[in-house]
Amino acid sequence: MLLSDEKALLHCLKKKRFENVFKLLYYESYPKLFRYAYSILGSQEQAEDIVQNVFSDLWERKEQLKIKGSLGAFLLRAVMYSAMGAKRKQKTELEHAPAISSELYSDGVFIDPSQELSELETRLSKGLEALPEQCRNVFCLSRFSGLGRKEIAETLGISVRTVDTHLYRAIKKLEIIFKD
Repeated sequence: MLLSDEKALLHCLKKKRFENVFKLLYYESYPKLFRYAYSILGSQEQAEDIVQNVFSDLWERKEQLKIKGSLGAFLLRAVMYSAMGAKRKQKTELEHAPAISSELYSDGVFIDPSQELSELETRLSKGLEALPEQCRNVFCLSRFSGLGRKEIAETLGISVRTVDTHLYRAIKKLEIIFKD
């Protein structure tokens, strides 16, 4: 995907003119990114959500961004990873739906899944807050944004080995929290 003047956009990013670049990126890239996400997911609503989330993440991490190569390719990869993650999640939910529905009744007592989910989200949130900032950032980029180890390393300006170490530590600490 070619943006009108990618070199000028990257120059503006380096000069920290984020708002101008972001608006231009959004208006030029959104239609193509939406079509790409839609081709993966087959759902207009999900495709819109994915592209919005990619731009939202881009804005939130604008200060830390280190894009090597094409800006258009960076955006396409971000949409692809997010869409594939959403598709995997959807597939997993469909596969486990019958098992989950039978588990809602334990000894004839209805278990409220929203209450259980809320409890798990609270534990996850507390667990993430307990992680060191860099460790938390690496974990969130990996698990919630769908970025690969190499992409996380490039984005944060750290080595792939450091990314691996942060992921390992985050997972181990979260395992301890969820064992209780």
